[in-house]
Amino acid sequence: MPPADQGVTVPLEGFQPLSPTISFYCPPAALHSHDTRSSSSPSLIVLTPWLSAQPRHISKYTTKYQILFPNSAILVIRTTVPDMVYLPYSTQQMRFKSILPLLQNDSDSPEILLHMFSNAGAHQACQLARSYQAHNLTSLKVSAMILDSTPGVATYARITDAMIIGLPSIPILHQLLTCLVYGLVGLIWLQSSISGRVNLVERARRDLNDSKLVGSKRGKLYLYSIADKMVGWEDVESHAMEAEKMGEHVERERWVETGHVGHMSNDGERYWGAVKAFWGSE
Repeated sequence: MPPADQGVTVPLEGFQPLSPTISFYCPPAALHSHDTRSSSSPSLIVLTPWLSAQPRHISKYTTKYQILFPNSAILVIRTTVPDMVYLPYSTQQMRFKSILPLLQNDSDSPEILLHMFSNAGAHQACQLARSYQAHNLTSLKVSAMILDSTPGVATYARITDAMIIGLPSIPILHQLLTCLVYGLVGLIWLQSSISGRVNLVERARRDLNDSKLVGSKRGKLYLYSIADKMVGWEDVESHAMEAEKMGEHVERERWVETGHVGHMSNDGERYWGAVKAFWGSE
């Protein structure tokens, strides 16, 4: 998994920052025409990267999407540690209020591609869907949903491992923050156990298969690996099976040796071939 960046104010090149964690790209052609988008392209691509993902890594995906779909707008929503640890869901959902009009589509065939990474990206995508539902009193409708290294099943070890990998590498600071992560996650885990509340990983897992919250015209494409130490491949496949039992179209692309969200860097041709083929499916 690529290293993470604790700062979220570094802009993505060519993107307009709408907030510290939200960036928007408007293709040049869209500035001169109301509808220059090809019918075979998304009108909007929504990316929700892994926890504290660095702009230089996110840009590898946005740049490729700009090549594949040059007339598509791109919305990037980044996830921070506070989002995963203590920030209330209501606060997280309120930040999306200004971008909800970008997701509205009056037709029955929405052309939105939702691409999420890791459990953090899945969580962020579901917060977006909940915000949309609360303001529009209807489910978020997309054309395709792509799930890279997600969803998993929450365990104490996997949650702490995922957060620790994004900490600064300075030895003393890393040790101090590691202790803090173990303590905070432990407290949250204990609180969830006592209160009976569903943790955010499990909640996102349920939300993604809730058609009343978010629906996908083409279904779901799962990109995952047997070697992933943070999200078990069995957990991804069981979620895919649940979606199929609900009548949803599902496709799987399983790697053997790639790490967490490392499939594209391992075999970009296979990765983007799967994405492009899935978008082209009806």
